[in-house]
Amino acid sequence: MNKTMRILFWLFVLTSTVLAQPKGADITFNTDNHDFGIIEEAKGKVTYRFDFKNKGTAPLVINDVESSCGCTTPEWPRKPILPGESGYILAIYDPKNRPGKFEKTITISSNAAGEKATYILTITGNVIPPDNKYN
Repeated sequence: MNKTMRILFWLFVLTSTVLAQPKGADITFNTDNHDFGIIEEAKGKVTYRFDFKNKGTAPLVINDVESSCGCTTPEWPRKPILPGESGYILAIYDPKNRPGKFEKTITISSNAAGEKATYILTITGNVIPPDNKYN
């Protein structure tokens, strides 16, 4: 391969790599799930922070966050998250009158590109009621 062909080849490779980069917002979480373990009902609500980063090229807008149950309250940033910036979704679980094992989901709807436009987080645990002999 002569010098001109090599240069053209490498320009093609570099251009293809740049064009293959994702366009738009890209939400990436540190983890998709959290296990609270054993929760004593008498101690009240527990909270977990799901950290994420916008690894995309456009501002990330979280349109809505819904929990699968009224026992879980999510909190999220209302302003756009710029490319390279981080944010978090707060999951607040209320164990009152909910003894036993649980698994709840939090569904995030955003302007993230592709399959990440809808993202599901999961919290699990086991609630021990106040009258439990193990307390």
